[in-house]
Amino acid sequence: MDSQNQLKTSELDSDGFLSNPSLWSEKIAIQIAEQDGICKLNDAQWLLINSLRKYYFSHRTTPPLRRICHINNMQNNCVAVNFDNQGIELWKIAGLPNPGEEAKAYM
Repeated sequence: MDSQNQLKTSELDSDGFLSNPSLWSEKIAIQIAEQDGICKLNDAQWLLINSLRKYYFSHRTTPPLRRICHINNMQNNCVAVNFDNQGIELWKIAGLPNPGEEAKAYM
């Protein structure tokens, strides 16, 4: 990543996931969201992003997305309500590694 903390396309894999999750920052999340057509992330979206990151790095596994909603006392469909491409978009913006084809099918 360059000194301006700008996301380069070479830092994304062919599916648009961050190749190196350690590069993630809120600024990078905003850039990924903008690439997905989200002009500004709202408070609910940030809550879900940070909760997903916390869960993933605590358990090193893909959680059922309804679990992330439950943790935050939100409706079971909170991810679908807040992200167009549901879990895949949330996962990308959260800067997590590509979860693989099988996991993406369930997101």
